Amino acid sequence: MKNSTQAADALRERMWSPQARWRAIQDTLTWAESQRSVSRCTPEACLARQAHLLAGLKGSRSNLARPARRGKS
Repeated sequence: MKNSTQAADALRERMWSPQARWRAIQDTLTWAESQRSVSRCTPEACLARQAHLLAGLKGSRSNLARPARRGKS
């Protein structure tokens, strides 16, 4: 089984000319660069999320600084 797989791989490799292989690599790289990145993983998205979270913390700090008043017991 392993020999037949290796033979098939070798045959497939021999079918590529160096020019065709290079063109396929270039086409693949061009395609990959043209794909949109996932918005949640970009540095800009991380900074925007950080700013949003910090803005929320600043608003809640005033509530945390003073304990809530309770009624008379």
